Amino acid sequence: MEEKLFRLTRALAARFTGDESPEDKQIIEEWIDGDEHRAALVRGIMDKKRFEANREETRLYPAGKAWKRFRRATGRGHWSRVLYPVAATILLAGVLSVFRSREMPLPVAMEEDEEFFFHSGTTGALLTLDDGRIVNIDKQTALLMTERDGTTIIVDSSGMDYHLPVETPAEEVYNEVRTPTGMEFPLTLSDGTRVYLNAESRLRFPVHFPGDTREVELEGEAFFEVTPDAARPFTVRSGGIATRVLGTSFNTRAYGNERLVVTTLVEGRVELLGKQGRWEITAGEQGCYVKATGACEVRRVDADLYTAWRSGKFIFRNERLEDILSYLSRWYGFEYEFRDEAARDIEIGTSLDRYRDMEPIVRILQTTDLAHVVRVGNKLEIYSK
Repeated sequence: MEEKLFRLTRALAARFTGDESPEDKQIIEEWIDGDEHRAALVRGIMDKKRFEANREETRLYPAGKAWKRFRRATGRGHWSRVLYPVAATILLAGVLSVFRSREMPLPVAMEEDEEFFFHSGTTGALLTLDDGRIVNIDKQTALLMTERDGTTIIVDSSGMDYHLPVETPAEEVYNEVRTPTGMEFPLTLSDGTRVYLNAESRLRFPVHFPGDTREVELEGEAFFEVTPDAARPFTVRSGGIATRVLGTSFNTRAYGNERLVVTTLVEGRVELLGKQGRWEITAGEQGCYVKATGACEVRRVDADLYTAWRSGKFIFRNERLEDILSYLSRWYGFEYEFRDEAARDIEIGTSLDRYRDMEPIVRILQTTDLAHVVRVGNKLEIYSK
């Protein structure tokens, strides 16, 4: 193993100094072997601007001590072409041994201005038809489909619309729309109700609503603009609670790994039905239903804070960093880890453009000395200061 490590670092040093041979190239390519993580590390190591930063990373390890002895022996002037391979080999061996000894993934090296750049999400979803077929939809998709009951499904740049046949179908046919991480999707149900699904959400619904009920199942987050129909209430079942409305606009957040189901009303009136009772909320109010106990708290809120994602914004007002990152990670597709408990409870307030990268929120943490954030591959590691 040590011989392989030495051969690899020697090959990397040769590439670093421009003396790479065909054998060196083969050693590096065999080590990468299609692994983008390793390829990114090599790209970062080849960046001479990061050379000193990598040296600092190894200062607590044996290779770092060898580096210091080398620096004392050779002085601090400019290196010659002869000394570069030696210096680079010592450094690169240290870099690789650091990550091997820590038994952690190799970090992706990035340019400074890209350090905390995570691409924003986009429009897209997976549609599961009644017969189990799955249709992958993105913002370029244009489709015309017919379900087995005759309902027409139209997909275009505005989302997905359901249109009933002339004769009302007798059988119940269900579809499901799921948004993966980093995707949102709008759809119009057959009764005209408009639904906007946030990332990592799932909506199951009948393609037509039979009888005197309109009922759908939600996991995740969605904003509903319900078509009024006094004879047929509209019900959203999510996380053990039912939200029943006649015609209104509201937001429901019911992710499976969160302890609350939160319904925020923009206009109209809704009724929440849970195992411990029923609660009515009106415009500007929010119902927070605790899944474990069945209790529900109704409170006055600024509804814009909880529905801003629909208009392309993230608005946070003195919220816990753990809650903020949990929310943002669904959209930007990153992982995160708190390296100490105090970092979880840091509170910040900010407003972000949902369709731009999330770098500003990281910069707020860094520049205000609230936390120290390190990126390792696709993960953010957060330390309190």
